[in-house]
Amino acid sequence: MDSARDPHGEQHKTQLRALLDDPRGTRARFPAPLEARYREQAQTLTLTMQRAYWPWVALTVTAFCVLGFFMAGEYHTLINQLNVVIFVAVMLPVCVLRLPRLAPHINKFNGLAAAVTLLAMHFVSLALPDSARQKSVSEYAIIFITIAAFTIARLPVKQAAAWVIATLVTTPVMAWLFGLNMDLDRQIYFAGGSLVIGYLLGFIQDSRERTVFLQSQLLEQEKEQLETLSETLAQASRSDKLTGLPNRRHFDEMLDMQWKLAMREGKPVNLMFMDIDDFKAFNDYYGHQVGDDCLLRVANALGSQALRGSDFIARYGGEEFVALFPGTDAEGLSAIAHRLIAAVDALQIPHARARAAEHVTLSVGIATVTPTPENHHSDLVRMADEALYTAKGTGRHRFVVAADGSGE
Repeated sequence: MDSARDPHGEQHKTQLRALLDDPRGTRARFPAPLEARYREQAQTLTLTMQRAYWPWVALTVTAFCVLGFFMAGEYHTLINQLNVVIFVAVMLPVCVLRLPRLAPHINKFNGLAAAVTLLAMHFVSLALPDSARQKSVSEYAIIFITIAAFTIARLPVKQAAAWVIATLVTTPVMAWLFGLNMDLDRQIYFAGGSLVIGYLLGFIQDSRERTVFLQSQLLEQEKEQLETLSETLAQASRSDKLTGLPNRRHFDEMLDMQWKLAMREGKPVNLMFMDIDDFKAFNDYYGHQVGDDCLLRVANALGSQALRGSDFIARYGGEEFVALFPGTDAEGLSAIAHRLIAAVDALQIPHARARAAEHVTLSVGIATVTPTPENHHSDLVRMADEALYTAKGTGRHRFVVAADGSGE
């Protein structure tokens, strides 16, 4: 499509291509409107994935808690409390998915679940002696939970980082409140290490999804433009270039459609053939440029008489026009023919070589046929054309109805 006809579409495509080509384009926030669409799509995908995989999440957490119960030994009270906290925290987003009002805020609940789980892990890591801590593998679970917060839960990088940092800050406070020794090296190694790993994984995932999003947006934009172009070309192929009226191809399609509909309903089809009188003489005398202007003015005058949505007027070729006025009786057709002739008369286009008047005039042939299996719409065209020929032969500037041959 010509960019001048669709500047916003081309500008959007240029913006998308620039972001894809720029190494930093998929690693940072997009411009505001695009970022909003990306976030909306990412949230929809998060909801879809979590709704699909929540049974596996529940099963995994249950298995983790059961394993911790059997490995707790003499510290079963503390481990069981940890299991309860983790189970409740992880199942919270699963419950939220079932609540339509809260589901759009799933990221907040995912972050809360990850933060509470991390905090519980840190607390147990501080409370257990070294031997029990290694047996409960709580410190390694910290790494897993942190990574899950960035990847499995699909938290935005900044949100996930904020939740994890909050747990790192809260842990020393809890240690002080409960009188536990804070091992700074272990805190940095497990919590800090998991934060770095989780951030890198989340960053990579977010960058990849941003790239896919930009590519999908670009493909969608190109698809819309191709569809618009296809519609434009289809419309152009069915319109007359000079007058803008439907062309003969469009008329043939419309006549075939109305014929089939009328056959099903048992109703007649009306057709008018119209011809500008002595138009060849007009062209020869005034020149083709003036002739084209005459055709355009006549076409506009005729088109203005299509008063209903079902009325159809087209250029058949040369100086000939056709019209379909469905659901119109004989009296109505006569009234329309009078209006069409009068509309052309009102233009008062001088015609020095005309035989019916001193200005450009119109002749009309009318035919009405009720479709049956034995006839064809070509019969209707032939009858209307013959009626037009009769109108020409009996003085022009008039209409003739094929059914009874009467004219006015």
